[in-house]
Amino acid sequence: MKGFWRWGVGFVGLALLGIGSWEIVQGRDGSAVIAIIAAGALLFASPLVVDRLSEVAIGLDGVSLGLVSDLAQIAP
Repeated sequence: MKGFWRWGVGFVGLALLGIGSWEIVQGRDGSAVIAIIAAGALLFASPLVVDRLSEVAIGLDGVSLGLVSDLAQIAP
């Protein structure tokens, strides 16, 4: 069930990317279309990144993400 939600979020991101692309093809532009495309890209990439996060740190310097670097942990 855990993987279902992650891929569901990815599917919503793909749908937002499609909607944003369609809006651009139709000739509409503006900050709303850019926001839709940015949100879609983040949601679409999230299932791939979440499995590989080892740590997340938020401090005064900003947000730091630690990714798994061991190839044995990346391979399914």
